[in-house]
Amino acid sequence: MRARYLTAKTTDCHSCGMMYDFSNLSHPDFEDLARDLVGRELNLRFESFPEGPDGGIDGRHAMADGAIVLQAKHYHRSGFATLKSKMGKERAAIDRLQAKRYILVTSAPLTHKNKAALAAVIGPSLQGPGDIFGPGDLNALLRKHPDVEKAHQKLWARSTMVLETVVGDAVVKALDKPGTVPSSAEVLQSILDRTYKDVSAKVSSAHLALKFDPTVYVKRLLEDDIEDWFAAAQAKSSTCFLVLAPAGSGKTNLLCRLAKASSLVRPTVLLIGSQLRIDSNYGIWTQVFEACGISALANQSRSDRVGVVKELARHSRAGFVIVLDAINEHSDPVSLRRELSMFLAECEQSGIRLLVSCRDYYWGLFDANWWGLFIRSHHDERKSTRRVLGNFSPEEAGHAFKLYFEHYEVSTQPLGNALEQFRHPLLLRFFCETYRGESLGRLRDIRLKDLFDTYWERKLGSIAERMIDQGTIGVLPELKRSVAKCILDIATHMLANNVRAIPVLTAQQLSLSDTLPSQLPASYGRILDEHIVLEELDPWGTNETTLVAFVFEEFMEYAMARSMLAQWRAMDLNEIYAGVVTITERYNDFSQVLGVVLYLALMLKEKRDIALWSTLIDRGPQWEKVIIEAFKKLPENQIDDGVFEALVDLLRAPHPSTQIEALELLKYGRLRRVPTPNLVAAVGELVTSNDLRIRRRALLALGSCPADFAIPLIERAITTPIHKMTHAYEVAKNAATSLVKLNTEDALPVIALMCGGFWHADNIGEIIAPYISANLAAVYDLLASDNVVLRLGAVRMLGHVLSRETLTNLESVVANLRAQPPTWSYKDLPDWVRVSGGHFLFADLKIDGRDGEHVEIASALTVIQKLKMQLGWKERKEALHRFVDDLIKDSDSCRLHDAIATLEYDSEAVVKLLQAGLEMRDPNKWKVHKGRWGILIVPRGKKRAECSLEERRDLARLLRLEEGKIRSEGATIGVGGSSYDYWKEYIYRCWGWDPVIKGYFDHWD
Repeated sequence: MRARYLTAKTTDCHSCGMMYDFSNLSHPDFEDLARDLVGRELNLRFESFPEGPDGGIDGRHAMADGAIVLQAKHYHRSGFATLKSKMGKERAAIDRLQAKRYILVTSAPLTHKNKAALAAVIGPSLQGPGDIFGPGDLNALLRKHPDVEKAHQKLWARSTMVLETVVGDAVVKALDKPGTVPSSAEVLQSILDRTYKDVSAKVSSAHLALKFDPTVYVKRLLEDDIEDWFAAAQAKSSTCFLVLAPAGSGKTNLLCRLAKASSLVRPTVLLIGSQLRIDSNYGIWTQVFEACGISALANQSRSDRVGVVKELARHSRAGFVIVLDAINEHSDPVSLRRELSMFLAECEQSGIRLLVSCRDYYWGLFDANWWGLFIRSHHDERKSTRRVLGNFSPEEAGHAFKLYFEHYEVSTQPLGNALEQFRHPLLLRFFCETYRGESLGRLRDIRLKDLFDTYWERKLGSIAERMIDQGTIGVLPELKRSVAKCILDIATHMLANNVRAIPVLTAQQLSLSDTLPSQLPASYGRILDEHIVLEELDPWGTNETTLVAFVFEEFMEYAMARSMLAQWRAMDLNEIYAGVVTITERYNDFSQVLGVVLYLALMLKEKRDIALWSTLIDRGPQWEKVIIEAFKKLPENQIDDGVFEALVDLLRAPHPSTQIEALELLKYGRLRRVPTPNLVAAVGELVTSNDLRIRRRALLALGSCPADFAIPLIERAITTPIHKMTHAYEVAKNAATSLVKLNTEDALPVIALMCGGFWHADNIGEIIAPYISANLAAVYDLLASDNVVLRLGAVRMLGHVLSRETLTNLESVVANLRAQPPTWSYKDLPDWVRVSGGHFLFADLKIDGRDGEHVEIASALTVIQKLKMQLGWKERKEALHRFVDDLIKDSDSCRLHDAIATLEYDSEAVVKLLQAGLEMRDPNKWKVHKGRWGILIVPRGKKRAECSLEERRDLARLLRLEEGKIRSEGATIGVGGSSYDYWKEYIYRCWGWDPVIKGYFDHWD
């Protein structure tokens, strides 16, 4: 690469024919350029004056025998006629100056005759037309004095050639070798190479390498969204992609992976929150320039630096990306928040994409309204690029278990709760670190705090044993205490000084032990060797101040809490409460106290049965979040009435976010204990909330409460008016989920009310169908109810029971109703039916003046028609599957070949035929399944987008296709278009025949 720079051809903007018209300069900018350029040509220094009426002077050079006066007229758009008129009006002012020499500089295009006419208007102060400088003269001077051109960045803001010169000079200087300026392509390639090396160095540095291990990296679903956002760099999408994540969810792993992949195709800068410097003049841009290798522009303003990066982004077809990980780890959140508001605006102006991550706990320190300006698409403001990265999805978790257990040689089978708990990336990592090389058998439950406890004890033991093996004198228990004291003293020092890192000399001093005969920092050195507890950092890259920090922030918070627990051992209850209040007051100075107090609360509850919940609730909304996180981590045997009393207070808190989080704990019985009546009542207060987020969650939470309390509250929720039909559907769906879960007879009338009074009730059929089938007799009983909404609901409920018997019974219902007088009136409908969309079910009869007719008849006829159609589909599908099974079983190739062209589409039947053909030709290698966008053929045991190049070639040969037709996701069979029999073509190919029916590839080609 360096050789390429030394042989690169010099590029000069004017040698390439570049001519400026100065239209991109403001009036003050043009005056500055005029003074500098003419002054350089005449070897004179012109004074400058502030903006305002200039009296004919924009620049002056004072001499003993009279002043030389320069005046600039930026008349690019106005033209010669306007300039001549203006100069005529200023003639008197020019004469009063009595200048020895008057010079006019203008951006208005001038001919030789134009200059002569202006000279006559200006008068004797002008020595001649040669002292009138037009655009042509200025461009000639710029060619003569290129240093002036470079100094005026706004002049060349859109000039590729000058960009090459400025950035190229910086590159050549950075190489510490003389050389000529490279071309723009070489400049961009150089920056791409430099940022790639910078990203690679950072992700493999001691700090990140302990967190980002590519050998056990699991691809996250969020990656595709972010990579698509990267790829849309030239489109008008949002400037920032914000990733919020709980501790240990893998955000650093994700951002390292994305940064490394992005650096292969575009300039990408990776910045780490804990190592971020905010320069007093240039803010974050200093580190951006250092990563790009263009730090030579030291004397430029901040806007000049932004302009250079803007040009780089504009000339990079793949865009320019900055990845900023863990802003919550910065030592000064207030300053960083202020800097980010400017930095994001500058990124937006420059076309740069900024990927930011923050731990959700500490987002409150950075949250502001201006974030919304940068995380919304310019095309659609409703589309936000703010995402939450949580635990592994079930699909990701399966892949993670395999990778981690193999890498750490752990033999175990997670079951029950452990399957859910292992989806937490940090918990999985610490578990494997703790039990490396062990066989544990079946595992049903594990929590992060408990895992930290086990990890703590094991690491103390292994470090102490290694110290003895290496010659340290002492007995094992004493050495373990020494190691523990070293870690806790470091944690205590950090907490006392509100810092996440301390100088290495301080850490070594803290590690000295009076109990060891040697005063060497043996404990500290052995702890450092573990590579997962402590690490040494050189955050500024100067090797002047090496700092010590905990590798994982959450383990640091655990260690700090453990140190406080040791210090508070002798305190009574009141002293502990006072100490908690004191430490919470330090939140603004050291935000990590949130996590510290979380683990402290768990330890105090476990060791001394002291609950901090009421004390923390009084401290404000950020501490309410700490309580909720603590409840998530509490073992089941510690969830007592005090926890439920605290939850009641949280549900009645004035903050919707707190109420939502508290309801999340109760959903699906996550606390695994029956709620108390007071807690159920508190949930019931929220089922009629105007905030749909709260109402939905409250309904789901009631599904884990005693049915006697919950069902009346659910009925109250659905009979409370909802002013949007879409909201009514959300309420009905969650209410139905909880009622079916409660599974009592009392739930049936409430379900019937929903089906009769909600327009969207048909959409909850999948939820309620099994319950209806199990309580069919009770549904028929409701047909005789005095309540018209219940009767109508019963009719619609029968539409979810697909059988000939149901069809016959409904026809009988219609006949009976026609023989009876109606018993309802439109005006008698309850208000909740009118505003929940249910009035549409009754409206036709009202509009036609048939208010007294049976509304159930019209609904029953609709249900009968639907059942007949569905039964017809069902019977045809069953016949089709029998036919397909017979074709496959008979193995009559000729019959099968001829039958394919006449088949109707059914996804399950198509999958059967495709799989049978592949199994016959290439057994046990390929898997066919229905995906979101069509039918997929992939290698067995692999997921979409995991086909290797060799597997793609094998599949292409098998299907008689060109290699390029099979992509990494496998063979995708589109089934969306009714006019294309794509699936038939693939059946022929899977059985090894030439397609009789084509269309798929012909259509796309």
